[in-house]
Amino acid sequence: MQYKYWGKRTTIFLLLFVFFLCKLSNAKTVYAEVLRYYNYNTQSYSNYTGKQVLYTYNNKELSLTNPGILINGTALADYEELFVKELGLSASRTENTITLTDGKNVLMLTVGSKKATFNNEKQTVSVAPIKLCFDEKIQYYVPTRFVAEAFGYNYVWDSVNSTAKITKTLLLTINHKTVLYSNTFYSVTYKEQSIPFDMPVLFYKGCVLAPAKELVKALGCNYAVEESVISIIKEDISVRMELNSDSAFINNYPFAMDGE
Repeated sequence: MQYKYWGKRTTIFLLLFVFFLCKLSNAKTVYAEVLRYYNYNTQSYSNYTGKQVLYTYNNKELSLTNPGILINGTALADYEELFVKELGLSASRTENTITLTDGKNVLMLTVGSKKATFNNEKQTVSVAPIKLCFDEKIQYYVPTRFVAEAFGYNYVWDSVNSTAKITKTLLLTINHKTVLYSNTFYSVTYKEQSIPFDMPVLFYKGCVLAPAKELVKALGCNYAVEESVISIIKEDISVRMELNSDSAFINNYPFAMDGE
């Protein structure tokens, strides 16, 4: 599938950050040998002594607060940490229902049930999602292969290293140049709420890029595109950016950005 993200009149990406992240450490994540948690499905405490699952995305190890676990041969992890924070999906949750979306597809999972729906079609998962409590923090664990593959990710289980390897690539056209994107997809939150986007949030040339219209709407700003110029206005602050330029104007004062 090919996405055309930038065009002369239909500019859809906005520079979100002009600098982002330090280089990740190469040190491997270390977890405790025994995990003690409360399982709300069974209403009991358990000591987990099985294999603790690590996750990588496009060959980069992910630093999750709590490790993945194996139940009946199926790897599970907290959906917010893995699929929202690390892979960039949007999510919402009621008491027992978890909804995940990439802007086009919608997956609904039910805690304690193997029944699921993907784009309103009934599906069955090998292990039901579970509600757990680690160190007084509640987390919702979901079967990771099922979720990843539902959204088109490649999923390989490395049994020797107890690692789930997730990968995904996109063929993009950016500024009339074809790019094979294999970096991480991101999520964006505002006032502790995840912003849903119709297209992925990317990391390109040292900057995080998000679809402009949805982002600006969530921030409560006015947005306009004229020729190759993007204008964003909120109250007495105006920002003007030009396509293919690393310069911007904030209230008509020039500002140099780190990316285009």
